Amino acid sequence: MIFKILIIVYPKIGGCQFYRQIHPHEVFSKYPELEICYKRDISFMAMENLTDYHLVLFHKNYVNTDILKRLKSLNIITMVDFDDYWRLPSNHLSYKHYKRTRQTEKFIEILKQADYISTTTELLAQQIIPLNKKVYVFPNTLSDTNSNIYPVEIKSDKVRFGYIGGACHLPDIEILRGLNNKLGNSGLTYTLSLFGYKHDSIYFDYAKVLSDNGNYTKNLCLFPSLPVPEYLMYYNMIDAALIPLKDNKFNSLKSELKLIETGTFTKAAIVSDVLPYKPMLKDKTNCLVAKSRTDWFRQMKYVVKNPNCVEDLGHQLYQDIQIQFNHDKITKYRAEVYKEIIQKG
Repeated sequence: MIFKILIIVYPKIGGCQFYRQIHPHEVFSKYPELEICYKRDISFMAMENLTDYHLVLFHKNYVNTDILKRLKSLNIITMVDFDDYWRLPSNHLSYKHYKRTRQTEKFIEILKQADYISTTTELLAQQIIPLNKKVYVFPNTLSDTNSNIYPVEIKSDKVRFGYIGGACHLPDIEILRGLNNKLGNSGLTYTLSLFGYKHDSIYFDYAKVLSDNGNYTKNLCLFPSLPVPEYLMYYNMIDAALIPLKDNKFNSLKSELKLIETGTFTKAAIVSDVLPYKPMLKDKTNCLVAKSRTDWFRQMKYVVKNPNCVEDLGHQLYQDIQIQFNHDKITKYRAEVYKEIIQKG
């Protein structure tokens, strides 16, 4: 029997859609008993046209309780993916929007209404269980079979640090304030690149942090935004990824995605010693760990003075990622879950 699975996507492919809806299913041709279909914006479709599908998958940002209730009335199984926590800290970019639109409360109702929930980590699953016990953990992964994921050696006579991150990390990137100034005035030779820059965006604020409000722009390089997943190719332009993260509940329930990206490209990582990264971190073996601003300076200085460490750290991180976040293994588990819940009915 062929089980038909419908994935709802939207025209503008963001990171959550790529990592949680598209990339995980690119190799489902290995499972011919599962037929994957994509459609845009279910709210504009006649629900009766969906009755041929056994399972409909949503990301939390693209569904509401009315849709879930209607699908339930048609005996169609629903699974909604939550890739981060639904309660934002007050300094989050979207906090005011969430509060004004009561988005947190809406997400809680979605959690309760969906037949099943998928998520990224066991820590986040534990937050979901009180609202919906039918939750499965599918970690984020990267497969180097994707056409946009291939390491290319781009040589440089300088050590290249880079920040490759999303638009909601201003409090996190504040951890790096003053480091470019301090490193530059220490006589070290390096570059510090910010990827995703646009003048009238939050990345302008990121650039202000990294340049001490524009007072120290030496060594700072700015690169424009690229669509998902093309931005991954920026990892070929750095030696060490900077992964700063504030220690709070919202951040602790994120996934390990930045380490996964960095390791897939066999680059060194300098990373905050906090959840969700903490269990993976082996200082001076698969990464460089920073617990304070002093640590960040010390570890960046170490990379500049020991550039050969980049290859060793990147190789070990790659090996660890392949074990813990193996794309084929997690894809196989995902396929097994789909078949199990469809057969349950």
